[in-house]
Amino acid sequence: MARTRLLKPGFFTNADLARLSERHRLLFAGLWTIADRNGRLKDDPARIRAELFPYEPGINVDALLADLHRTGFIHRYKANLESTRLSTGESKISTGEGQISTVKAIVITKFTVHQKPHIREQNGDIPPPPAPTKVGAVHPPRRSVSNTVSVSKDKSSGADAPRHTPTNDRTDELAANVGIITKIAHEMIDLLGESSPDLVETVKGMCAHRKIAYDSTVVHKAIESARVQRKRAMAT
Repeated sequence: MARTRLLKPGFFTNADLARLSERHRLLFAGLWTIADRNGRLKDDPARIRAELFPYEPGINVDALLADLHRTGFIHRYKANLESTRLSTGESKISTGEGQISTVKAIVITKFTVHQKPHIREQNGDIPPPPAPTKVGAVHPPRRSVSNTVSVSKDKSSGADAPRHTPTNDRTDELAANVGIITKIAHEMIDLLGESSPDLVETVKGMCAHRKIAYDSTVVHKAIESARVQRKRAMAT
């Protein structure tokens, strides 16, 4: 069901949104009207097209949604409904042919910041996205008796004897991913611009979406590498 939403002047001056096509922007605004009070809706491109573009049957809504997801304006996800408390009580969403335990959904980024739903508007049946995992966290290796050499401290000199540290496989994996993340940085620079304040977070989001291990240092290194490569290409 369509709902009345706010359209602020900042919508037209958003530089990142302006880099997308007119159809992207129209779809983005249209999603607000069919999302629930929490900015969530079912990820059903055919149904979304029917509601927002009824006179344009050839429009590829799925591709437009993919672009909005990649640039961080929306987040597409799957949610488990088995333990979710819905507005009608403890139950599952019915499809007419039975009940389902998962649903493809969309949440509009920062929807609750910019929209003020009517106080009487009911909550929707779409659960929130799963809590994100800390993909970029680098944890120190655990010590064990088998990979640690115990050396007594030389009390006469007051110095600690050197200790053997096991190889950090995680660090090696991050170093190996710099090239892949640099390619992602190129893609996001093409889309958002080299000076975009959201560039770093967007690259991180793409790494998480593609399940590529990263941390902040590696992402910054990859973006700087992409910038250097682009300057060299322009100079030749």
